[in-house]
Amino acid sequence: MAQKPTYEELDQRVRELEKDIVRYKKVEEELQVLEEKYRLPL
Repeated sequence: MAQKPTYEELDQRVRELEKDIVRYKKVEEELQVLEEKYRLPL
């Protein structure tokens, strides 16, 4: 049976996920800016 992760391991994983979320949000915002910039006027 697999060993349960320690508190420190869980804490480290949470920090990694938080960094990923920040990166994804930044990329999403940059994409929106580019979409607005290159959107063809209708």
